[in-house]
Amino acid sequence: MATLDKEDILAALMRLGQLASARGQQLDLLLLGGGVMVIVFGTRKATRDLDVVIISPPEKAKVRELAAVVAEEKG
Repeated sequence: MATLDKEDILAALMRLGQLASARGQQLDLLLLGGGVMVIVFGTRKATRDLDVVIISPPEKAKVRELAAVVAEEKG
């Protein structure tokens, strides 16, 4: 499994937002775990996955579909 550094994480989250916006959706996500340690605290150089809580939209499957698109694009 590949690792995600700060630039990778930010690019993936931006792309997720772009895809949601193109569908007229707004996403509210809570980032947890290793992703926070990489982006906010810099205590790790990379993480293997992003842990998020989907706050909105209530249809969680829509966010998972978009995340799958980003994952496929990013390899």
